[in-house]
Amino acid sequence: MTTAYDAVTTRIADPVVDVILVGHSVGNVCLGFDDHFTGQHGDVNHHLDVVARKGPAPSL
Repeated sequence: MTTAYDAVTTRIADPVVDVILVGHSVGNVCLGFDDHFTGQHGDVNHHLDVVARKGPAPSL
């Protein structure tokens, strides 16, 4: 398991991990809030949509 909040991290992690976590810590990790409780559900859902949309990396 790893945590991802963006498309780049998702594409790197997807082939090698079983679970990608998008947690409420997005508030202080990505959005600059002082704590992870300040972010709203909409903030988490936005990043969840990004991670879900990117899926597996294309084969090279």
